[in-house]
Amino acid sequence: MDPDVFDETNLNRQLLATTATLGQHKVAAARERLALVNPDCIFAGIIGRHPEVPEIVWSTVDLVFECLDNIADRLDLAARCMRMDRTLIHGAVAGWYGQVAVVWPGQDTVRLLYPEIGPGWERDLGTPPFTVGLVGSLMVAQGIKVLSGSAAPSSRRVDFLDIRECRRVQTAV
Repeated sequence: MDPDVFDETNLNRQLLATTATLGQHKVAAARERLALVNPDCIFAGIIGRHPEVPEIVWSTVDLVFECLDNIADRLDLAARCMRMDRTLIHGAVAGWYGQVAVVWPGQDTVRLLYPEIGPGWERDLGTPPFTVGLVGSLMVAQGIKVLSGSAAPSSRRVDFLDIRECRRVQTAV
């Protein structure tokens, strides 16, 4: 689900962004790529923002990956997941730093991480491709653990990553 089209700022950090996909809807590019990788996969992409998606669609979702670029939308999506009793995989990037969390139904982890709505640190620190790739990979790993049943609901744990110093800090919020 994404309302955006690719632009030049996506080229350094988004796998499907190429000079050939500039101006193309990100959902359409994902559909085309998946068809090339495995035409037997079923792709249900939505060109739009999460508030526009009907509740009936949310009822079919097993897991939500939050890859949003502003705090207001992060909070809104987390609240929607809480109402719909869905697990959310949260990830954020700012410069050499990232964070990843599994937000289980009923947890308010995202609200605790972002007590105020405003610009995120990425405006000052940038969004390097290596940080995006690492955080995205960790989000997928957490999602696979959730879907395979190997991750049990836990406390509000967040993994904070400092790639410059090559360390991870695990904390409960």
